[in-house]
Amino acid sequence: MNTSGFLSRLQWFFLSGCLGLFALLYWGFDTKPSDFRIVERDRALTLRNTDVSTLIAEARPSLSVASVSVLSEIEHQLEMDLPHSEKTALLKELAGHWYELGYPSISGAYAEQIGEVEGTAAAWSIAGSTYYSGIEKESSEKSRQFSRDGAIRCFEKAVSLEPENPDHHLNLSLTYTAAPPSDNPMKGVLMLRSLTERFPQHSPVYTQLGRLAIQTGQYDRAAERLQQAIDLDPENIRAICLLADTWDKLGNTERASALYEQCNRNAR
Repeated sequence: MNTSGFLSRLQWFFLSGCLGLFALLYWGFDTKPSDFRIVERDRALTLRNTDVSTLIAEARPSLSVASVSVLSEIEHQLEMDLPHSEKTALLKELAGHWYELGYPSISGAYAEQIGEVEGTAAAWSIAGSTYYSGIEKESSEKSRQFSRDGAIRCFEKAVSLEPENPDHHLNLSLTYTAAPPSDNPMKGVLMLRSLTERFPQHSPVYTQLGRLAIQTGQYDRAAERLQQAIDLDPENIRAICLLADTWDKLGNTERASALYEQCNRNAR
């Protein structure tokens, strides 16, 4: 399988820079969990959620014969009596294939199983990020809802394992902003704001608040938040590029031009 395209397309939704972790955990080495995890998590090596089975059944008719053949072969191997690490590697293959085929919701289901097996915050964060992409990429409301629920579940696992890691909290907050609960549409934004108090030195939090302010046309507020992000991390290129757009919207072409130059220079 050619994983380079898969990884490049994943970069956009890796909300807190976990691309390196993804490459390491999905494609870098065999995972060998403890005997306890092997016993306790072995059930995670088969799809157990009927919604996932439904999504797979609905997706298969639109796949090419070659794709179905590849997926069926991997699924067949999963049913064999293989070492635990080999089964985990097969799950990673399935996650990659389904993402390449344009079904991040299904990919996320396999990634979630890997999170259960490996039991690390990094693995759960990767699973959450995979699901997160389905919120915007999936075409059906059922798949988007499934992706949202999966992302929340996985990011909450990551938070529980590493409560002092701001990236996990940020990713969870952004999931709620991308797909707000109908009974609490401001939940994600309020969570983000609370992170400025808990992690006041974490530049990406201010970047995301600035981005959201731009989306709602609050350009003065966006400029303030993005400048805070840059003050904390002068190499925060995303904040620099967003601030350039913000000053352009506010009519300050001189500031915008200087920032665009910096943005373009670092983008090359």
